[in-house]
Amino acid sequence: MPGIFGGVGCPPHLHEALRADFAAAYGASDAVSVAGGMLGGHAFGSQSALHVAPDGDRFAVDGEPSLYRSTLPPYRVRSDALELEPTCKGNVAVVSARSRTWHLATEWTGSFPLYYVVVDGGLLFSSRLRPLARIAGASLDLVGILEVLERYSTLAGRTHFEEIRRLLPGQILRYEPGSGRLSVRETSALWAGDRGEAGDGGDAVEQAWVALGDSVRRSLGGPGRHAVMMSGGWDSRTLLAAMLEQAGRDPLLAYTHGDLGSREIGLVERICGWAGVELHREPLGEAMYDLDALERGFERTENLMFPHWHRAGAVLAGLGLSSVSAGVYGEVLGGHYGPSMVVGGVRKMAAVAAALVGRSVGSRNGHQAARDFLLARRVARPWYLAPAAWAATADAAASLDADLEAALQRLERRGVVTGDELVEAFVTASTRRS
Repeated sequence: MPGIFGGVGCPPHLHEALRADFAAAYGASDAVSVAGGMLGGHAFGSQSALHVAPDGDRFAVDGEPSLYRSTLPPYRVRSDALELEPTCKGNVAVVSARSRTWHLATEWTGSFPLYYVVVDGGLLFSSRLRPLARIAGASLDLVGILEVLERYSTLAGRTHFEEIRRLLPGQILRYEPGSGRLSVRETSALWAGDRGEAGDGGDAVEQAWVALGDSVRRSLGGPGRHAVMMSGGWDSRTLLAAMLEQAGRDPLLAYTHGDLGSREIGLVERICGWAGVELHREPLGEAMYDLDALERGFERTENLMFPHWHRAGAVLAGLGLSSVSAGVYGEVLGGHYGPSMVVGGVRKMAAVAAALVGRSVGSRNGHQAARDFLLARRVARPWYLAPAAWAATADAAASLDADLEAALQRLERRGVVTGDELVEAFVTASTRRS
């Protein structure tokens, strides 16, 4: 698990504490002193997260393997404003050699977490949350914790700790050490802007297929075997087809987990048999809950909401696989992240039925309809949360809704037009995947 970290303007012992925390989790991390601060990172294998740009900028990367294979800057600077290249799939920290300003940038999907805090007259940042909390002495934010428990989301940049913020998808932070001035700029254009004429559907499909192929080719990363997470759904089928075209069948291994006698795994077996791709079937047994493995996973990723995915990583690493891909964003293209995902019971049935007959919340009063889907009517107290902690949280539903409203307004300011798109963009951008 890679990551980046650093800081400027803080007492040096805080920078060193951050570096030591990363070294404790990963065994080794690189760091350099630059522009009165420290920039560090941990990369895959023998690769490095730290680079020097041709103009002398120092930068660190955290994300998909393709980021580590190139020493070219995954960003450009226009009119003194930093922008990530479209092929950059991850986070970048940049220290300008000319202005000595610091920039933190997340690409539009926000798949990789990046946190920051202003403390002791300076800025600290990290891909991991707990090191910042320990160093800054941050207080727990119970509303932030409840948002993850209740919605699996980080809303409006709130985290588990009051003083620490998460950089949201497509945001770029600029920090000027001399003045202590901090600003955050939005760059994402996902779901935004004028759609124009639909044009020829075949052209759109061809463009999407070429773009998917380019993305898959970058992620494969050279020789070795590559795994694809397989289910019976269209997202993994589409990804498998793209990987077959880019790599051929011999380097591929399909991985599926669950009830090995289920109908879905039977379907996966038929798909892989037709494609001629080797399939690994993993039962969801007690090995998933091995405490040592869970502790290692949590220390590195700070998230064990899906232990079967951690198990998959351990199994595939043991088999010598060099990469693994999953079709998560295919669920977005397939409409899974729409209104039906955020409601339950009869309301879910109604949302699915409306989608099947072509009705949308994106027509009249679509933005209000989206809020009706998303706003919290109440927040149930989790049974595992101490009653004293719950009692100290004043009106949790109102706090959650305030953050949710701020998140929706951010999307609207970006130009998201319809209610359907507002729900889809909210769920995709807010759901905590890392």
